[in-house]
Amino acid sequence: MNFQGKPFIIGSTNLLEIPAFHQYVEVKATRDIYIHNQGIANQIYIEKSASHARVKKGAGLPITVDYFLQAYESCLQINEYLRESLHEKWPSSEYEASKETTTATPKT
Repeated sequence: MNFQGKPFIIGSTNLLEIPAFHQYVEVKATRDIYIHNQGIANQIYIEKSASHARVKKGAGLPITVDYFLQAYESCLQINEYLRESLHEKWPSSEYEASKETTTATPKT
């Protein structure tokens, strides 16, 4: 992956250690291709996506419902990972309360 020398660390969390982050990078590269190159993969897409590249240079990037759902799931996984790891570093009573609310079983 080509990150132009930028670190991907938030708090003490290295985003490169999150498997879903690599999928996110491909999703962002796909977005860039649609915005800047009419959906046709170029060398920049290939470099950014690395092993997650879905097509070769010069090919159109398909956006299917399945692709969208996988991209959405990757974003949710990154969000959850960051919430947990950042909470470990900077505990939040609000976060704890929200976890208790979502895990509580409804009264019948």
